[in-house]
Amino acid sequence: MTSNLQNQTKRPQSVLIIGFDDVLLMDVAGPAQVFSSTNKVLGRDAYTVAIESLDGKDVTTDTGLILRTNEPTAEVAAADYLVVPGGPGVDQRLDDRDFQRRLIKLEPNV
Repeated sequence: MTSNLQNQTKRPQSVLIIGFDDVLLMDVAGPAQVFSSTNKVLGRDAYTVAIESLDGKDVTTDTGLILRTNEPTAEVAAADYLVVPGGPGVDQRLDDRDFQRRLIKLEPNV
């Protein structure tokens, strides 16, 4: 078991949530809330959470709410955890070669 001091000096783990139009809002908000709440329970920033899209543009969820993204996935060098949320928009991504290439590029770092 690691000591509390070791945990406090450990680098935060990065969580990348992929955003795209028609994503289910709860599939983005749920994981973001889980990692944020974990930080609060631990009393430190164990996780950083970013929502990013392929083109760097904001995404419109299935409810019509617009989520602001951090940066295009092409600029992301690495992430410790990758979340690909569901929703009607993910069906459109299944055959999207650019989307697949970006995920494959990130995969060795996740």
